[in-house]
Amino acid sequence: MTEISPAFFLAIKKYQRHYPMPNSDFTKKKLDQITDEVRELHPLLKTLFKSIPEIKQYEHTHGPAEYGADFILYQDDPILSLEESIGVVVKAQKISQSSLQEVKRQIDECFTMPRPLSKNRTRGHLNKVWVISSKTISNNARDVITEQYKGRAITFIAQDTLADLLEKHAPHYFDVKASAFSEQITQTLQDIRNQEKNRLPQDKQGNPVYADVLVRAQGNQDYSEHRSEPTTLHKALTKSPRILLEGDMGSGKSFLLIRTFKHLATHAPDNAEREIPILVDLAAEIESGCLRESLSSLINQRYPEDLWEKGFTALLLIDGTEEAAAKLGEDVFNLLLDDIARLSIPGAKFTSVVVTSRPYGLAADRLRTNRNFRIHETEPLSFAQTVTLIQASSNSTLPERTINDLKHSQLFRQLPQSPISAFLLSKVLEEVRNELPSSITELYSQATELMLGRWDHEKGLIQQKYYQAASAVTVDIASYVYNNHLISLSYNECKERLENYLKARNLGIEPLQLEQIVFERSGLFYKGAGGSILSFRHRSFVEYFVALGFIQESTPPEFHQPFYDPERQVHFFYAGLKKECEQFLIAFINQPTHGTHERWQKSLSIPDLMLAAFSTKYSLVKQTLPSVFLELAQSYLDELDKGAEAEFSDLTECQILAVLQYRVRTVLGYRFFEPALEEVFLSIADDTATEKRTKAYALYFASIVARDIGLQNPFDFLLAEFDQGELPSPISLLLPFETIGNGSGTPSSALSRRVKKIRKQLSGKSGAAVSSSLRKVLSSPVKSRTQEKRGKD
Repeated sequence: MTEISPAFFLAIKKYQRHYPMPNSDFTKKKLDQITDEVRELHPLLKTLFKSIPEIKQYEHTHGPAEYGADFILYQDDPILSLEESIGVVVKAQKISQSSLQEVKRQIDECFTMPRPLSKNRTRGHLNKVWVISSKTISNNARDVITEQYKGRAITFIAQDTLADLLEKHAPHYFDVKASAFSEQITQTLQDIRNQEKNRLPQDKQGNPVYADVLVRAQGNQDYSEHRSEPTTLHKALTKSPRILLEGDMGSGKSFLLIRTFKHLATHAPDNAEREIPILVDLAAEIESGCLRESLSSLINQRYPEDLWEKGFTALLLIDGTEEAAAKLGEDVFNLLLDDIARLSIPGAKFTSVVVTSRPYGLAADRLRTNRNFRIHETEPLSFAQTVTLIQASSNSTLPERTINDLKHSQLFRQLPQSPISAFLLSKVLEEVRNELPSSITELYSQATELMLGRWDHEKGLIQQKYYQAASAVTVDIASYVYNNHLISLSYNECKERLENYLKARNLGIEPLQLEQIVFERSGLFYKGAGGSILSFRHRSFVEYFVALGFIQESTPPEFHQPFYDPERQVHFFYAGLKKECEQFLIAFINQPTHGTHERWQKSLSIPDLMLAAFSTKYSLVKQTLPSVFLELAQSYLDELDKGAEAEFSDLTECQILAVLQYRVRTVLGYRFFEPALEEVFLSIADDTATEKRTKAYALYFASIVARDIGLQNPFDFLLAEFDQGELPSPISLLLPFETIGNGSGTPSSALSRRVKKIRKQLSGKSGAAVSSSLRKVLSSPVKSRTQEKRGKD
């Protein structure tokens, strides 16, 4: 017997009239059947404690460091309004006088061992102890414990009392399981099984192969001096219940949500919150016509409103934001994001919310400034994880030589360590084990060529014309999907486009055979709705083939929303396929921007495109990089000067700078840019037309790139140009973090001396006024600038 799924709770109201209220004998019989304390009784108690209104909070503390208490409950004293803490000792068997040794040990530890308590986590002792058994507690056992612990508040809760509590506060805990699964959860699980079958590689037993993707809180958002450790999404939600999950294409965001949904829907025993998972693919809901008004109304249609009144909470998992933005347009999509933000405020029924986005998506831009959300990113796979995933995807073991070649290859240094990369590599290595692609675009190129039959052609299994036609049809369908903001097409429509392509040409190709190559054998597509709907296996395939279409037509992409995905990703693939495209890069550099977001997106996209188009004359890199750093600096300062009108007005100067510098080092931290850095420093320093504080931030951004690349003493140039009084406070406050885990070795003496001075100032040893001023920069939101100015006026 496992903990019941929160899906069952969705059926409470729907099935209540068909199932009579359970009586005491029924509940006691169910309690008699419980034999496993941790897997059966603990989940029941989690539900019960959460349902009792007098218990304002509980902690499941069972484990090696429990100090006697399996749970800790918190309630307010009704007279003094002081918080009381209750340790709970739980047993799934009968408690008798002969079996008291372990119970007494736990009670002793409950009362004698100090422990962190409540929200402030100050150390203290428990006030009371409850002893709970799902069976009976003998009178002799009660007498022995009462006598031994005279003056202590101990309450015994045996089967009779426990059954009464369940009937009062969680009456359908057992009988809901006797009813049916919620239709909505059942349908979602079925959709997941279809996606696993069609979109994930399968192992030899036919099971879906998942990557163990972890997440990490991004940057120094709370100014801790230690980078947060990677963890599971489920655990991250216990610390940050509202998460903006960022990840590049193919990083595993969607299937991470799916795994989290499955974990909660099957209700693993360690889920203490009894959350009901709600998985929403915005793009699919829009395309199907289900999302007509707001996300709130859609959820209320599917889940009964009084469910939340019963005290249950929900985890809202939102995917498909880029595709939804493309379908709705920016203005309407922003209204949808506002709706999500309203659902995500503390105290709302959706106590936990996860929204996925690529780093350059509209959702990321909008929600990144919402202080209710904590930004997390998908953690890159380790080399060992990548190899394991490649081998699982290809159902074969890689030779040791191939593993060593891969580990030391240029590809692996540039390759995003993501599930989609591992999947594509598996396709390449299945056929070509002696030559690795050199870049992510080349990996897509080699893998998709193999998937469409190039290798079969080279082995003489199909004619060249079939491979070429398969590629052309795929480009046509991808372009149609992209231009019309679709996520799927009917199979008949795809088949018709294939046949029209052949009718317009005298190729001597059998339509049925080409149909099998493209739609059945390639692995680029998957069928849904019983085979009537066709979708690309991954959105990045659409973007790659759209870019390939531009290459084949010898026409560069047009610019509509060049700084946002998916158009930005099409440009990346185009530059990578073209390799040398100076005029395209210049055209992109000259694109106008609107607002701070776009200024940053453009500045951060330029290095990405230059890295992709690595065969372009390097003089363009040297010429452009100084202006990239200066534009980032100036746009940051312009944002601060707006005060309450700023797009990031709820964030502090340091928070904005921390997020921005994190993106800078992510995009520019490649040795490809190393030859240009020396000229960057000199060019910025010699720029007489730029204000000094702007140059300070530009040099700071250049310094963190130099640090990540591994150059020696990366901050010395900045510190030589700006003494202690001249360096802007936000930079001074972030500099100490650059001495931790320094990628370029031991911090230089100049950096160490400066950091020492900064810490002295923060401590107040340099004067209370200086310390107060620095801490104000650290903690005051940008909007307070306007408020202060109005106060002075």
